[in-house]
Amino acid sequence: MEKVINGRIQIRSDTAANWKVKNPILLAGELGIETDTNSIKYGDGSAAWNDLKYISFQADVTCSVQSTGGSATVWIEVPWENVYITESPPNGTDINVIEITS
Repeated sequence: MEKVINGRIQIRSDTAANWKVKNPILLAGELGIETDTNSIKYGDGSAAWNDLKYISFQADVTCSVQSTGGSATVWIEVPWENVYITESPPNGTDINVIEITS
């Protein structure tokens, strides 16, 4: 029998300037969003924010962030059925992979 769990995912977000000053270490696979540039980074569990690479897309991808009262809503629109956010192809056990399936 299928079990349904309702919930929300909150992704860390701040301005580019605040990220740079705070320079936190994101958990492995944790996303961080710059609300003023719409840029995204993901953590590896050891590198500080300033040392992480931005996620880059090689297709027509739309990303927008709407900040309201200290939280942010993120929309990522991609023209594919399956999307993997990673630096290397997923192997099924890579905790730094986020799979989004339509």
